[in-house]
Amino acid sequence: MSNNRTVLFEPNSAIVAALKAACPSDTELVTDWPQETVDQGITLIVGPTIDLPSILRFANEFVSRDRGCSIIVVRSRVDTGLLTAAIRAGISDVVVDNDLVELGRAIARTRRRNAHTATAINRAHVTTVCAAKGGVGKTTVAASTALVLAARGHRTALIDLDLEFGDVTTTLNINPVGTIADIDQALSADHVDTETVMALLTSHPSGLHVLAAPLEPSAALGLTADIVGHVIDALTREFDHVVIDTPPSLNEQVLAAIDRSQTVAMLTTLDVPALRNTCTALSTLHSIGVSEQRLHLIVNRADAETGVALNEATHVLNLPVTIAIPSSRDVPASVNAGTFLAHSSPNHPVCVAVGAFADVVAGSMTPEIAPDTAPVRRLVKVRSTRRWNPLMAMRGSR
Repeated sequence: MSNNRTVLFEPNSAIVAALKAACPSDTELVTDWPQETVDQGITLIVGPTIDLPSILRFANEFVSRDRGCSIIVVRSRVDTGLLTAAIRAGISDVVVDNDLVELGRAIARTRRRNAHTATAINRAHVTTVCAAKGGVGKTTVAASTALVLAARGHRTALIDLDLEFGDVTTTLNINPVGTIADIDQALSADHVDTETVMALLTSHPSGLHVLAAPLEPSAALGLTADIVGHVIDALTREFDHVVIDTPPSLNEQVLAAIDRSQTVAMLTTLDVPALRNTCTALSTLHSIGVSEQRLHLIVNRADAETGVALNEATHVLNLPVTIAIPSSRDVPASVNAGTFLAHSSPNHPVCVAVGAFADVVAGSMTPEIAPDTAPVRRLVKVRSTRRWNPLMAMRGSR
């Protein structure tokens, strides 16, 4: 198959004739599953006569082997069970066979997404660190992960995408050379070049490069998702890793980062408000096509006695914990002292736990292996409380 093409897999010629009306003119028709060679950027449309188990098996291999490709499934009927199975397999869209308008839109979406992904293929690994609630330690984890990667010899950039209240430079105790807002003032989205972005990076003594958030919230008003996307694309051409810190929301700029990310870390703590918001955020990410292969759950302050056990949180969020980070007063104390723990004390238990996540990001260990590390096994054993009941009820309603 040629690159950047749309491929329709459906043996029934009458159905093919109907579906072709929504497909680009260069769509290639196949009557058997693609074999060993599936090129980057392919949008594969699977027709309604193909049995679902075969689709899911192929999707699991297809997506894990080639993240620059997308699968659209066409069905005669769509229900919740089908959508859940499709999301877990990494399928981009599920469309009803008589809705050709939506099929056309789904194809356009996946082709745009593939074009974005193609710019980063064989370049930087992009990791976006998210949280559905403030105060859970997201900036600390993002900055620590980036510092660990840089310390290991990876050329690493850290983007502060909390455009209104970002404090990465404060956390790292560095004065920014420029900010991401300077790009908006200088250029339009279509003309964001690598040299401009690189000139705005601030160097940390560790070798990490930081693109700071705007100094004033009002400066972020012109930073569209397109501009943010072009900035990320520019940095992927220069670095091995790009780590992105985000605000506690899923705004359009954050979604642009997630679209370009091979790893999406969702950070939470073991308290009911944080877990409730995390549950909602995970549902949103699933609904927009973020596969479970890309998602990693990080629980910060995992040994805090909150009345919620780690295994209960895993159950209600329906996602395994990749890394559990222990509590420590040393983290805020180091920031207040003008140092940063991941830089000054790499053997600290918190830093060791973050290092285990850096291993996952760098690909030297799989998410299934990561929870076997010592920091992750520091699970807190506490009694359940009545405050847990609302979360259990919420999980049943998902």
